[in-house]
Amino acid sequence: MSPPSLYDTRFMFALLSIHLSYCVLKIFLRQNYLSPFLLLYPFMTYFLIFGFRIEPLIRITNVIETSYLNGIPMHCCSTNPSVVRDEIEMLKNDFNDRFKQTLFTSVINAYYAGFVPCFFAQNFLYYDVLWATQHIVFVWLSGFTMCAKFCFPAKYCDVLHRAALHLGQWTRIDGRSNNNQPPATWSKTVAWPTGSVVRYNGELYKSTGPVTLAIPGDVTHYRFYKLFNNPSIFYMVLTSVQMFLVMLQILLLCFSVEWHNILSLSFLTLTNHHTLFKLVRDYLVTQKVYAAETSIYEKLNAHFN
Repeated sequence: MSPPSLYDTRFMFALLSIHLSYCVLKIFLRQNYLSPFLLLYPFMTYFLIFGFRIEPLIRITNVIETSYLNGIPMHCCSTNPSVVRDEIEMLKNDFNDRFKQTLFTSVINAYYAGFVPCFFAQNFLYYDVLWATQHIVFVWLSGFTMCAKFCFPAKYCDVLHRAALHLGQWTRIDGRSNNNQPPATWSKTVAWPTGSVVRYNGELYKSTGPVTLAIPGDVTHYRFYKLFNNPSIFYMVLTSVQMFLVMLQILLLCFSVEWHNILSLSFLTLTNHHTLFKLVRDYLVTQKVYAAETSIYEKLNAHFN
């Protein structure tokens, strides 16, 4: 059984959303006839996501397919279009595996730290259902941002960024637009410079990257370039989520009066402050590093438009 292709992460989000919704629903229902199934449910989810591979459970890198250095895949600066596209495919699969591990690990932490203790609590034991549900969500979000920081360090995203610059991007243009040059027929063996206009499958495309080796109209190449053309955006999103999470926890902590609620929120807030510090640091560093580079590429694209 091979794992499904989940580069389009909508399926993954839907699967894990159903998983979390089911956990929250069971807190309200508190039925115990599914106890054996619930204990084995995370393992079933693991096999559904990763298949019968044990390697993603114990490490985040696959050293068999390519060269790694300190857990980071090594970038090959090649001018061969075929080599570049093969490298993009490898990096895409590596990113998918890391993202799936991030989602799975965060859900497993929320499952065993929040849902399982409530579900297996004895009937005479009372607990605040709303607070328990809130605790599950906080543990999930905290685990997600922490795992994302660990699986996607700045050095890793920089490797994907350099690969994206080699890949480039095609933008589809109107065939009736005024072009300064006649379109050429796209060839997979040619490295197309900025501003090149090619015809592919009856459509016209214009190169908007520093050099373009991507396949015109390929959604996978388009999304890879968009995501890693400027990795600071990736860290900005993670930092925003983490900052909102910390502020919300501090607000709830100010209005909490019960000692166990204060204790659980204090530990989560302290952990999230550490993650927030690292995410803010990575965002500020990557934003400064890529700001000048982005400005140069924008001026280059404006010159050819």
